[in-house]
Amino acid sequence: MSQRFRWVASRLEGDFLFGGRFTGADAFLYVMLRWAAMVGLETPGIFEAFVEAVESRGAVKAVLAAEELQPLYAAASPLPAT
Repeated sequence: MSQRFRWVASRLEGDFLFGGRFTGADAFLYVMLRWAAMVGLETPGIFEAFVEAVESRGAVKAVLAAEELQPLYAAASPLPAT
């Protein structure tokens, strides 16, 4: 999977996979990045800007709120020590 994520990262064209227009492929990639974070799979750093672009969309914000989910990198952060 890491190799596939690197391949996809090398093909980003602007904010999204196909330039400035959000497509279904971007939605699928975003979900895959969330799953990767859940299992601790490291992904290329270039996806940070991609995730920010996706999560800035109103519909994505609404879904995250409805599902009571944190933004991707907030969710992947380690828990504070107690």
